[in-house]
Amino acid sequence: MVKSNIVIAPTKEKELIPCPRDVFELESTFEKLEQDLREINRNHVALRQNLSELMDIDSLLRMAEDFFEEAESLMSCSEPPSEDSMCMTVSSNITSRRNSSSSIVGPPYLGFIAGVIKQERFPAFEKVLWRLFHGNFVLRHAEIQTTEEFQTDRGLGKKDVFIIFVQGDHVREKIRKVCDGFHASLYSCPKTLHERKEMSNNIMTRMEDLRLVLRRTEEYRVGVLMKAADHVHEWSSKVKKMKAIYYTLNLCNIDITQKLIVAEIWCPVSDLTLVNNALIKGSEQSGSSVTPVLNRIQTQQTAPTFNRTNSFNEGFQAIIDTYGLIGVLVGGRYIILLMGMFSVYTGLIYNDCFSKSFNVFGSSWRVQPMFHPHGPWQYFRNFQDILIEFIPRMIFFLSLFGYLVFLILYKWCITVPSDVVPSILLLFINMMLFDYQSQHHLLYKGQKAVQICLVVTAVLMVPVMLMVKPFLAYRTYMKTRQPVFGNSLNDQHGAETRSSFSQHQSDETESMSDIFVYQAIHTIEFCLGCISNTASYLRLWALSLAHAELSEVLWRMVLQVGLRFSSGMGSLVLALIFAAFAVLTVTVLLVMEGLSAFLHALRLHWVEFQNKFYEGSGYKFTPLSFDSLLKTQQQ
Repeated sequence: MVKSNIVIAPTKEKELIPCPRDVFELESTFEKLEQDLREINRNHVALRQNLSELMDIDSLLRMAEDFFEEAESLMSCSEPPSEDSMCMTVSSNITSRRNSSSSIVGPPYLGFIAGVIKQERFPAFEKVLWRLFHGNFVLRHAEIQTTEEFQTDRGLGKKDVFIIFVQGDHVREKIRKVCDGFHASLYSCPKTLHERKEMSNNIMTRMEDLRLVLRRTEEYRVGVLMKAADHVHEWSSKVKKMKAIYYTLNLCNIDITQKLIVAEIWCPVSDLTLVNNALIKGSEQSGSSVTPVLNRIQTQQTAPTFNRTNSFNEGFQAIIDTYGLIGVLVGGRYIILLMGMFSVYTGLIYNDCFSKSFNVFGSSWRVQPMFHPHGPWQYFRNFQDILIEFIPRMIFFLSLFGYLVFLILYKWCITVPSDVVPSILLLFINMMLFDYQSQHHLLYKGQKAVQICLVVTAVLMVPVMLMVKPFLAYRTYMKTRQPVFGNSLNDQHGAETRSSFSQHQSDETESMSDIFVYQAIHTIEFCLGCISNTASYLRLWALSLAHAELSEVLWRMVLQVGLRFSSGMGSLVLALIFAAFAVLTVTVLLVMEGLSAFLHALRLHWVEFQNKFYEGSGYKFTPLSFDSLLKTQQQ
């Protein structure tokens, strides 16, 4: 279809799920189509081969006719031959012993051999003839002009037609063997002019008939392909669906004794009713006498992650699921749209437009706590993590960075001359280094004792976060390592307990080194994350200041210049300046700064926010979906 430039039109109707019997129908259809196309191509190749041979014979006859006409004209201009001999002179391109005109003297019955040979083999062919017969022959050749219909798909390369004049049957037989060795095609050429013309007319008639048959064959082949092209998408869809169905069935277990298929699947709880209805409907349509059974089972395997999305929110979910810029770039047009809408919304909140303040409404700033209706502690019910992990982390965080926030607010509230006010950055650094040599840099009395107490408290929380949880896990493991069974070996409960213990014993033999390494990684990650979070929010604050400064610079140095013109040309100048202002706004504020802000937002989501609760160590729920399968195959 590609070689014939046949366009495969997509089907507009949605294909149904293929039935098992469709496999045999498709197989028979493909076999018949393949058989027809093979037969058509075989006949097409044979016809073109015959046409090529006829064209070679036609070229041979034309060359022979030219050669004989030239020879007759030369002989008519020369002296009449004697009774015992005959002299034949040929043009300069005829092979001779001394690269000049050759004269062959022999009896009147001089014979010739005509044929066609590939052009790249002709030099070696001529050299072999020269060495075998020492130049006692006359050879003339010419290149066959390839027609347009054979220039692309003939596949035979360039050919030369040749005529060899020799004396004697023994020599002609040797030349025939040499021609067979070089795979040259020999053809019979009539000796008289009348026979050559009659043969040429017959060949021309056969060539026209072959061209007509070739055109009809090509039209029939294109018709078969176009008829098949209307069903290619339908066939491809059916084959892909069948392949996916059988691949999924291969994942099931077959109960040979009861002739049943047992499948363990993951399914959203809200879709259990739909799955059950689909099983019942499929059983009724297939005419099965066995009613399908759907049971929920308990398992210790990790369930796949499933978030129901649509075309609007799938891009935002991709940001959460993907920790890479390439995955975010395919998020979709909705993210770019909402980025622009959110920037407008943010400017409206701050009453800001083109770096100018418009007090449309008062300040809407307030603190609104966001919490789950029931709280996460009621959902997980893990009080141990609250006591030995959450509380120490909060103490560590508030002792250092909570105190930093307190210093900022306290510095705002007190009245101190600007030349003697201490730097909060230096205060915090000296607090961590226990450097209190300069007492005049303190903000309040007793600051040294308070800061030492806070630093010591934060340092003590590190071993609590590092050691307490692994120690409690080790104690729990040692208690459950040797369970107490019933006194009687026939006790059914004791047998079930032993069976359950032996089944899950491998899952509970985690080494203590792995537990300590895991806890150490999380402790170090939290401590470094506190510093990283603080730096990120300070960086975001600096970024917002940079946006404000850039907006102010563009207003003052670009657009405000155009507003100063009051002459008649002021409107034209203002239009040109506004164009420059718009270009700078789009390139600098929207593109560069917008991309920078978006990358910061990604970092805040991935690193600073999600590391508190989101591990991302699961695997995505990928059910069998024909739409997703076909969309993936098309891409």
